Amino acid sequence: MHNATPLLVGDEAEIIKLMQIHLENERYRLLTEFPIIMLSAKGQGLDKITGLSVGVDDYVTKSFSPLERVIDVCGDFSSF
Repeated sequence: MHNATPLLVGDEAEIIKLMQIHLENERYRLLTEFPIIMLSAKGQGLDKITGLSVGVDDYVTKSFSPLERVIDVCGDFSSF
């Protein structure tokens, strides 16, 4: 078992799955139970759909209220 805990993030689900399989075979411990919030300047509908389809829990576009995000994040973490 390695001491490092990698976090895999990307927009290509197939590549992420291959990386996950490889890292698990190398005995890395992967984190899987935590919310992922994507902050992006890309606000088109297709961008948000792509982000959500690869597994993010929330997709937030600029500009946003920092206080509103803190409240949302607290709510996101309370469900985990």
